[in-house]
Amino acid sequence: MQIDDIIIRHLNSEPVTDAEWAFVEQWRQASPENGQLFMDLTSPATLKQELRLMKQFDAGTAWAAYVNSRRTASGRYRRMVVRWAAAAVIALLIAAGGYMWKDQPSLHNQSGTSQEDIPAGRPGAILTLANGSQVLLDTVQNGLIALQGGVKARMVNGKIVYEGNSDRLIYNTLTTPKGRQIAVGLPDGSIAWLNAASSIRFPTTFAGKQRQVNITGEVYFEVAQNSHRPFEVVVNDSVTIQVLGTSFNVNAYTNEPAIKTTLVNGSIKTAWAGHKYLQLHPGEQAQFIAGSITVKQLAAADMTNVLAWKNGYFDFGNVSLAEAMRQLERWYDIEVVYEQGVPNVELVGNMTRDVSLHDLMEGLEKLGLYTRLEGRKLLVLHQHP
Repeated sequence: MQIDDIIIRHLNSEPVTDAEWAFVEQWRQASPENGQLFMDLTSPATLKQELRLMKQFDAGTAWAAYVNSRRTASGRYRRMVVRWAAAAVIALLIAAGGYMWKDQPSLHNQSGTSQEDIPAGRPGAILTLANGSQVLLDTVQNGLIALQGGVKARMVNGKIVYEGNSDRLIYNTLTTPKGRQIAVGLPDGSIAWLNAASSIRFPTTFAGKQRQVNITGEVYFEVAQNSHRPFEVVVNDSVTIQVLGTSFNVNAYTNEPAIKTTLVNGSIKTAWAGHKYLQLHPGEQAQFIAGSITVKQLAAADMTNVLAWKNGYFDFGNVSLAEAMRQLERWYDIEVVYEQGVPNVELVGNMTRDVSLHDLMEGLEKLGLYTRLEGRKLLVLHQHP
């Protein structure tokens, strides 16, 4: 029997047998920690608070991963596990669409948003046209954005698309500042998703024997197949990727230790500019560091982590704390500062990218990571303040 399943059914006023409830009682009385957890799980006031803080987390995944990695953990980690158990049950309740306060405003919103709170990133970008003029896309509605040499740039449901052809070679550059992301439909039907702090330079009409674009930051591609006109991506003016038709992700932030090219499906060839190409197969990732290339086969969890940003959430598993903080810097347009170096805290679980920074900070505290916000500077504390 599963304790969480029985308690969930109890909270939802679903049938629970005498034997099942006796099993819960035996578990509750086995230790003070279990007793306190039982009180938390059956207290409406506590559940309301936990719901507000944890509703954005895929806590079930986090809980399973945490238990697996901390089976012989110290007392401090065991206390963290107890708190995560409560969060996991709440997440399961939300997923089941069952218990209580789903449609009520959060306690945080009832008392007013903190003046220090910073909202999550959102769709938006800056489009630089061939003549150097710029269009801010943050508030642009569906319709025509620009007309250049017979090619129309339109906004369609949050994505830029290009229509028509030009007899002139005209380049546009799409740039996402920190705290913004956007998708663009390229002239050949390919689609590129730009993460925060990224850019793509491309012609409004692909001419010649190849389709070439230049990128920085992080971009996910779904490339339209055309065997007669290969697709080429130049990354940071240093790495080249050749494609026929496929889906892949490129992470090339200059403050990350490596340029990473991850193939989802299809086939690509990649190399340092001017060097021999190396072919990748689905599920493989090429890492470019200091002139060398390393290729590794990714596990399913690692692939999920690579694509998390494009799918709308943070995946804190399988990444270092420092890397996770760099993701937050780009998405919330903040600076992360460590009080006494990077603390030895392991993050687990998922969190949607539409949560405010204040709520994210409260969620991180549940994982043992304490922070304080000073303007747009997030101070990571050495211990509980």
